[in-house]
Amino acid sequence: KIVEGVNGNNFFKNNKLNIISDEKKILYNVGRNMSPSEIGAAASHLKIYKYVVKNKIAQAIIMEDDAFPSEKLKEWIKKNIVAKNNEILGFYAYPSGHIDKNNYRNSIKNVKIHRSKTHLFNSSCYQINYYTCKKILNITKQKVVGLPDWPFNSFENKIYHSITIPFLSLIDDEGYSDLRNSRNTIFKQ
Repeated sequence: KIVEGVNGNNFFKNNKLNIISDEKKILYNVGRNMSPSEIGAAASHLKIYKYVVKNKIAQAIIMEDDAFPSEKLKEWIKKNIVAKNNEILGFYAYPSGHIDKNNYRNSIKNVKIHRSKTHLFNSSCYQINYYTCKKILNITKQKVVGLPDWPFNSFENKIYHSITIPFLSLIDDEGYSDLRNSRNTIFKQ
């Protein structure tokens, strides 16, 4: 299913960012304002979670438009490997965070699952289940309250990030990010 992303700039231009975000919670969780593009990115994932819950989808693999799946991801899907409750299984992570040295779960041949010790930027391609989507929507009250990759406090809310090693997808955004430009505008202010 293709889900159209949320354009935070449209809400900003119409002075309606408060419809999709909670400014006070963002300041508390992030320590700064977020750009309209960042808010739109986070709201896009919340939109997908609403779809998952509404349609009672047990497991969902969410891929942003710049994610390219590997043959191993195809094998993963065929073997019907699941994300557990309170777990977000990332198939790619930007250079951030730390993971446990030892894997805590095996999946398919030559792919290990490692739990994150810190925040992981891995929302480009990941797996999540119905229970966790519903929990995130309840925590956030269906509004953006934090960073675009995970709009909630992972540790406080006991939602755990895990990552496959090796990664099961490749992200190719051709070196361009709308988030970077709008984030730089906020930092200059």
